Amino acid sequence: MKKASRLVLTLLLGLTMTIPVYGEGEENGVDCSQYQDPSVCTGNGNSSACSTYTSCLVSESESIQQQIADIEAQREEIAANIEYYTNLIADYNQQIDTLSVQISELNTQIATLESQISAKQAEIDETQARIDELIDAIKQRMVSNQSSMRLNQYFDFLMGATSFDDMLRRTSVLNAVSSYENAQREELDGLINKLETDRAELEAQKAELDSAKAEVVAHQEEIASQRYMAQVVAEEFQKQSADLEAQGNQLAANLESIQEAIAASGADPGPSAGWTVPVPAASTSAGTWYYPSGGMHLGQDFAAPLGSTVVAVGNGIVLNTVNGCDYGNLGNGCGNAYGGTWGGGNQIYLVVNINGHLYGIKYLHLLKDTISVSVGDAVSAGQAIAQLGSSGNSSGPHCHVEVTDLGFDGSSKQYASQWNGDLTFGAGWGLGSRCEVGGTPCRIQPESVFGTP
Repeated sequence: MKKASRLVLTLLLGLTMTIPVYGEGEENGVDCSQYQDPSVCTGNGNSSACSTYTSCLVSESESIQQQIADIEAQREEIAANIEYYTNLIADYNQQIDTLSVQISELNTQIATLESQISAKQAEIDETQARIDELIDAIKQRMVSNQSSMRLNQYFDFLMGATSFDDMLRRTSVLNAVSSYENAQREELDGLINKLETDRAELEAQKAELDSAKAEVVAHQEEIASQRYMAQVVAEEFQKQSADLEAQGNQLAANLESIQEAIAASGADPGPSAGWTVPVPAASTSAGTWYYPSGGMHLGQDFAAPLGSTVVAVGNGIVLNTVNGCDYGNLGNGCGNAYGGTWGGGNQIYLVVNINGHLYGIKYLHLLKDTISVSVGDAVSAGQAIAQLGSSGNSSGPHCHVEVTDLGFDGSSKQYASQWNGDLTFGAGWGLGSRCEVGGTPCRIQPESVFGTP
């Protein structure tokens, strides 16, 4: 009898135990993902979206703001030691590539953790629902048994026996109830233990997720700082690059072989009606005559993905080609050693006939080993002649195009046969060679014929 009473008391006490509730932790710190997905700043990210995300980081991070202030304080030193800093930027670009790979891996890890957290939360919810169901079932069974026997307490039920036989009968009924509820209690205990274990695992996963997200932000901040340093170096270098270009070869190094190839070329291709944009679907990343930073810029830059098709802007003849330069960087002078302009990388020079008037066209920074025309070849407007690259003195994939009014009406073949190898087509270097300043040959603004895509 005492044993049965203790069993009943244990069940009653068990039903009043408190089941722990674990609150879900909140993420702390700056969350720039509300502005833009961090993955946009990886190698394949969208530059505009990356700029938006970087702006968020800069505005929210005192650390980045201090780094930018330090960089600005170095600007004069950067301008005076441009070669050192351009080499430093090359190292930064490698670091940025490495960080971008790490960010991509972290984003994959974050996606996996978020999936695991979602699954674990669903499992916890299911366990909690089963616990609630068991508690309700036990309570209902107790109420039902007591009601059917018109008693309110198990103790009263046992003590109310009128004879020994009646006591045995009542004890048998109580044991049956207890046996069933003991099984439920064992399941309940197991579920509660599982719930606590799952919740602890969930919190560990959330902590790992927060750590991965924080690491992504830290990498993005480092990239933002390095990109800003690269921007400052580019601005200072752009102010010097035109002078460096002017110091390069102004005459093609292989003039004799060029003249022989042109003499052996075929018929004149005749005029084309109007201009063709040199890189279809490209955008203008820098205009003529100045960089945004104020440095002199003698052509129009057409930005597009690496390997994009570059075409002839009109019917004409190939005067010179330059090949052999790998992917470049700011300060890379590759080009003149192969018979072209300093820093121009892989290059093509054309004379084209637009509506009966001749123009000299200069393409720079082409992709190595993609030039598909040779000296003396006749080309047609829109014909593919190379692929867009980033060779020579270049900070990213683009094609730099210059246009010179030759002041000559007539045959492309005739001009080509008389060309003296001058890489400026006789217009010279600098802003004094603009057509609005003096007579032909002179430089015209490419945007005036190609627009500003």
